[in-house]
Amino acid sequence: SCTGRSSCATSTSTDPAPKILPFFPSALPDETISSRVSRYHIRRGQLTNNSTYTELFGLAPFSLTPLVQPHLDKLALRLPGSPVDNLRDLQNESTLLPLFRRFFGTHLAKRKAIGNEITAVELPRRLVGGSRLTHLCPECLIDDDKVHGCRYIHRSHQIPGVTSCWKHGRLLMDRCPACRQPFSQPGQLILSAWIGCECGHDLAQAKREETAPTETELAFARFAKALIDAAPAHMTPNQLVQLYRSRGIEVGFRQGSDRLKRTALFASIEEFFGPAVLSRIDPAYSKCKTSGWFHVLQTSLTMEAPLYRHLLFSFYLFREADVFLARIKELVENERIKSLKDFTGPTLTDNNEEKTLADELIEELIDSATRLGYAPQQLWHHN
Repeated sequence: SCTGRSSCATSTSTDPAPKILPFFPSALPDETISSRVSRYHIRRGQLTNNSTYTELFGLAPFSLTPLVQPHLDKLALRLPGSPVDNLRDLQNESTLLPLFRRFFGTHLAKRKAIGNEITAVELPRRLVGGSRLTHLCPECLIDDDKVHGCRYIHRSHQIPGVTSCWKHGRLLMDRCPACRQPFSQPGQLILSAWIGCECGHDLAQAKREETAPTETELAFARFAKALIDAAPAHMTPNQLVQLYRSRGIEVGFRQGSDRLKRTALFASIEEFFGPAVLSRIDPAYSKCKTSGWFHVLQTSLTMEAPLYRHLLFSFYLFREADVFLARIKELVENERIKSLKDFTGPTLTDNNEEKTLADELIEELIDSATRLGYAPQQLWHHN
């Protein structure tokens, strides 16, 4: 339901942990954490932002529009159950972290105490490419009201570079069409999806724009949506660059034995998207800043490239999300098997023989290495 599950759990007077919330809205399909916080604010009838932030986070108001929101560990402590599990659910269901994880792995995770538990909290070191704007689709607001009983803000609409609704094919709005006021304001909850703009305009009634998104923009939005919904498969920087390079050579940009024709690749990307669409997807391109465009193809720099650039390159090279995801799975599995053989040497049993306990433990080690973005030897040394 829109109001989520209620819990009667309360903390004792001697418990130093924050009190368990009376309820917190369960995540609706593709809903952002900022939307869930706003729904909590409305359902509780709070008079000020401060009271909502104090109840949920124990903090003064802060921005909930970054690509991956901070301080969710504080909210996790106020929900029933394990704080660590709560945090993972919040991040996986209601932030863009799964998309970051696909391109940047989990090697940016830091160990942190949450309540009485210590876990690796994943937060990207640099959130390059976020606009801090909130995007809405008017037709989604109408559909959500009919299907779920309330409107909400969609996570897939906040993906950097995405300009249109993958479902309805409408250009996304980031401000009121009547008064041009952005939906997002510093330190303020985003309530306009439910109560309309302060000028009185109902955003669900926004007229369809005269300019429609191109087929390329719509296909790009669907590609990004499929990636955030798919099961995760973590790649190391070297694997990601290897995937880009091999695909670039496959589609005709080979130079010499194993190099890419970067100039030709850039020209082809520019022609495929067109300057106008490319400017909307890639803000750096719109400002004629293209010197760092091919950082995605360098192992030492690929993690510094903005998320929208990785999405742009992967979409151009693979076009279909299923094709891209299948290649990731194949690459990661081949690397895992190779690393397993290299690491275990002659102790690895043949596939036709029964695995020993040692083999199973080593396979578990390799799986951990893959998830954390380490080579097996690095993980062994790290631990």
